[in-house]
Amino acid sequence: MTDAYARKIVGCHLDNNMKIKVVEKSLVQALKRRSSTTSLVYHFDCCLQYCSSEYQKIHKKYNIQYSMTDGYDSYQNAQAKRVNEVLKMDYRLINLRNLAEAIKLIEESIQIHNEKRPMKFIEHFMSEKVVNLYQDESYNSAC
Repeated sequence: MTDAYARKIVGCHLDNNMKIKVVEKSLVQALKRRSSTTSLVYHFDCCLQYCSSEYQKIHKKYNIQYSMTDGYDSYQNAQAKRVNEVLKMDYRLINLRNLAEAIKLIEESIQIHNEKRPMKFIEHFMSEKVVNLYQDESYNSAC
């Protein structure tokens, strides 16, 4: 999960399935790291696990408003698509041998993305408070 303002990966849980519990673990991880108490809007695509009544209950449980794309147009969720592309292509996270290897490489890639990837464009246009929202130690690895 990516914070749209800070452009950092704030939640991640890998497993060998796409069940609701996997997504919930990522969401809970992101919520624990969140320092703001303002309302939260979670935007996602139309994948089945996000549309389920079980997942809607999770939003209600954590008092999260949600926003969903109205189709499979990747431009409606361009930021998330871009982060996924960076992880897959820039960090070569494709054709991994097993879940353990995937978790190790994803953790390393997220640390690089969050700490070392140039964010000058964002820093130029956004307040320091927003850019540094997730600078504490708990964001070094999102998985």
